[in-house]
Amino acid sequence: MRSLVGASQADVAVLVVGASTGEFEAGFGVGGQTREHALLVRSLGVAQLVVAVNKLDTANWCKKRWEAPVAVCCAMLFVAKFLQVSALLES
Repeated sequence: MRSLVGASQADVAVLVVGASTGEFEAGFGVGGQTREHALLVRSLGVAQLVVAVNKLDTANWCKKRWEAPVAVCCAMLFVAKFLQVSALLES
């Protein structure tokens, strides 16, 4: 309950998604908690969400594996009407 109260007062939220094979897909699939958490904070009034792609080392730092979560997240966040959708790849 406390996390919901905190989220409702936040200006920005951070969503950490795993890049491990199968982990990201499970989180964004039907009933996936990652998708639900993003939509939940949006419904609580948070208009900005930072998405961090974690565990890229398990994918051997593959750029294509980074691009997959970014593409799915950007599309979902756009539909959920978050303020701005952009992705940054630091080389």
